[in-house]
Amino acid sequence: MVDPRAPRLRPPAGGEWVKVTWKAGVGSPLRPRDLASYLQDVDIAIGVGEQWGTTFARAAAQQELMERIAQEGAHSLEGEALERGYSPRDLRYLDEWMHFGPRRRWRGMPLGGSGSLIETLADARVRKVLGTPTRVARAEYGSPLVLDLANSGFLAYGVIKIAELVRDWSNKRRADEASARHIEAGADRGEAEARQENARARQMEAQARQMEAHADLVQWAVDQTRGGPVSPGELFAVITPEQLQALSRLAETPTELQLPPNDSRGE
Repeated sequence: MVDPRAPRLRPPAGGEWVKVTWKAGVGSPLRPRDLASYLQDVDIAIGVGEQWGTTFARAAAQQELMERIAQEGAHSLEGEALERGYSPRDLRYLDEWMHFGPRRRWRGMPLGGSGSLIETLADARVRKVLGTPTRVARAEYGSPLVLDLANSGFLAYGVIKIAELVRDWSNKRRADEASARHIEAGADRGEAEARQENARARQMEAQARQMEAHADLVQWAVDQTRGGPVSPGELFAVITPEQLQALSRLAETPTELQLPPNDSRGE
């Protein structure tokens, strides 16, 4: 269950349609199969973003519900609760739990945590704030490749977050590569030795890529969600190894974004 003291989650533009422009510095000319592979990875990234959007929508619905209970009391949810099989007694316990904490053992549905009364009622509200799936409004197949992505609600929120991840991850890799080139240029060793060392380095890099990608993702999630209503674990736990590989491939290409004003920040 979310922390009611965390900043409020709100969808971009109040839930209206927004546009995200994704610019990728792909090389030119671009072969059709390379373009198809890149767009497939973008589609995977959007899918992850919309998964995140659902997570954010659930957290926002819980925040709204808990705020209403704090202001009006649990009895204000009686209609919704009775419709889903709860009793007036459940609501009395919920009101007591919200305002005073647990005072006695209760054998019914848990009041907080996974599968709780609050989560059940909040999940019924998710559809209202989830928004519309992502569509490509415009595409320019050049260098850079430009995609205008249109969506709304918390689905847009999640896609913006995953786009920011790819952009930030890409920038980090550019900086790391520049540092590595500087070190290599300053090294004094024979050409044959350098080739062997580079070959070993590439092999080690390939073996470590998945582990590094996961570590980078965890660190990014921690930095982005610190103090927020959604934990890092909730975000990266839904990402499969295949999806992580797609995000890692996207981060190999320089990426720029144009985001809607006040894009995805809680209040």
